[in-house]
Amino acid sequence: HPALWLGPTSLFPAANGPLGSTSPFEPTLLSLLAALRPAFLRVPGGCYTEGDTQAHAFAWRTAVAPPLARPGHWNGVWGYWSTDGLGPLEYLSLAEALGAAPLWVAPTGVAHGDGLPPGGVAAVVADVLGLLEFALGDAATTQGGAARTAAGRAAPFPLFKLALGNEGCGKPGYAAAAASMATAVRLAYPQVSLVVDCDPAGGRAGWRRRAAALPAPPPGGPARRRTRGTGTGIPPRTRCLRRAWPGWRP
Repeated sequence: HPALWLGPTSLFPAANGPLGSTSPFEPTLLSLLAALRPAFLRVPGGCYTEGDTQAHAFAWRTAVAPPLARPGHWNGVWGYWSTDGLGPLEYLSLAEALGAAPLWVAPTGVAHGDGLPPGGVAAVVADVLGLLEFALGDAATTQGGAARTAAGRAAPFPLFKLALGNEGCGKPGYAAAAASMATAVRLAYPQVSLVVDCDPAGGRAGWRRRAAALPAPPPGGPARRRTRGTGTGIPPRTRCLRRAWPGWRP
């Protein structure tokens, strides 16, 4: 029987969204997202970033190749194959298109099922520094900036907030990796603010204690549901995000 084999195919219009033919964003969906007026965009994700194992963690370096050349990876946490059609260029461009501050989540080598071998901290430090150079590096004087230009973006991205892992506190190796990453980032990119979504010193229990000690939100905001463990009715992550972005509302 006759057969027709199709390679990767996109049904998006040639002129698609504010980035023209290079935009991977469906215009209607993009406009709906923009109407939410997000203050920030957390990318590429949490569990998605760390992976169920190290082999399945999000690898930004292979996600800056031309889309059809990206190998993709298995998202074992949620059980599907990711083409990595959304890589650093697309995620940061999306934040810019929405007028939102990008918050990049850098893996710390602490996956759900395994971690880095001894001495592997150097790898995650090099990985996060490489990502920041890709986003912020000068196009003429840095390899990362040149790679960004080759991918279609000459100007640096305004990436000034970086999360060190995802819910890693209390897991073996997280504290050492996060501390090493923080030291390296502060030396190389002092303009970048660091964010954690837990308390490295006290695990989740300590995180809740510190979140509960933050000042209460001003009156007049939307009602919040009570969350067990905070004693304030405000989810601890919400309170931590308010500290990073004053005036932020969920």
